[in-house]
Amino acid sequence: MGTPDTATAVDARSGARRLAEDGFHVTAPILSPFELDSAREATDRLLAAHGASSQFGAICLDAWRREPALRALLPLVAGIARELLGFPEILVFQDLVIDKPQRAAASAMPYHQDQPYLPIDRHDGLVAWVAFDDTDVERGCLHYARGTHRLGPRRPARFSDAPERDEHLQPIDVDARTVVAVPARAGQALFHSPMIWHGSPPNSTALPRRAWSVYFLHPDVRWAPNRSTHPYLLELTPAAGDPVTGDRFPRF
Repeated sequence: MGTPDTATAVDARSGARRLAEDGFHVTAPILSPFELDSAREATDRLLAAHGASSQFGAICLDAWRREPALRALLPLVAGIARELLGFPEILVFQDLVIDKPQRAAASAMPYHQDQPYLPIDRHDGLVAWVAFDDTDVERGCLHYARGTHRLGPRRPARFSDAPERDEHLQPIDVDARTVVAVPARAGQALFHSPMIWHGSPPNSTALPRRAWSVYFLHPDVRWAPNRSTHPYLLELTPAAGDPVTGDRFPRF
């Protein structure tokens, strides 16, 4: 794998073009100091009360529904996502807060696509990743394999001992791909295609590495329960072809 180069923030007017060409777009900081402080405090509360830990870090799903500080930020992030996608409306499918452990014997997040882990019938959504702390390579910033969102589905990466899925698909292999390390300042947002290959190294510092990820979808998306396992399937029991609707999936 080649040495990653560093991506810098680009003008918002070229964001849709960058997203189409590279598969990701980096914004200037979008959060105020007050919003950042509130988001960090909310993240710490969520992870302490509801966090699930693994060798990759700690996460908590349904963050915006549990914390008013994150709920207040949702329209801002959704507005940027809608502009980048060019959709008349978008919906929020899921969100989660993340923290990579500090100087722990953690594993690198393997390269993966986000799409294969959701039970939906479309792959033209957009994932927002909002940095709540300054994040560089040592702190575990995201790495993207530029342009791989155009290569179609790949075999899902394994994050547990569960049986391997979609073995007929080619695995992700970033060798000979252009890999871009994307440091982010606290308050910046990274938007990426759910099909792009991305991963991140461990946090080798003594500093926190907190972030918020939100998955936005086309308003016409429908359930496809056979495409993946997901906690929502047990809770909501949707049938194949049902529209994704309800207060749990706000639209902007």
